[in-house]
Amino acid sequence: MITPELIISISTVLISILALGLTVWHGYSTRKHNILSVKPMLVFQLDRANKFQFNLKNTGIGPALICDFKIKFDGKVVADNPSPLNDPYPDIFKLLGIGGFKYEWHIPGKNTSYSVNEQHRLLSIDFIEEEFKGLDGFKSQVLEILKKIEFEVSYQSVYKNVIFIESSTHDT
Repeated sequence: MITPELIISISTVLISILALGLTVWHGYSTRKHNILSVKPMLVFQLDRANKFQFNLKNTGIGPALICDFKIKFDGKVVADNPSPLNDPYPDIFKLLGIGGFKYEWHIPGKNTSYSVNEQHRLLSIDFIEEEFKGLDGFKSQVLEILKKIEFEVSYQSVYKNVIFIESSTHDT
């Protein structure tokens, strides 16, 4: 027989189950929002006007923790997680058969982070006209070779979501 106490008991259980379901859903939604609210986004930027400058910038809204960094030439890895303290480019330039110009470099070290809007030049070569007088075609030859350089980076957010990006210097 259905009594008022039974109706109240069943109603209480149903309300409790609904409240538990809403709490779980709200917790899931909050976690999803928190993950998105600190998502990093590393992007490559290339400038080839009067120089060859390849930058790595965090345009996301959270820090990016570097997991892996590689430099490739013609699809082959030539530097796998190189030390940020040692310049890998002389060996790479020697391998490519080029050199004799000034450049700046930066290697994102494993387990280092890029904060929001942080940017570093991975490689920057200035082509100052005075330095290249009498070297017909040298600048264009170097640019053609540098177009074959690629960078690979894997990084993660504070929530440990691993993201992989790959870009080549001939991308626009």
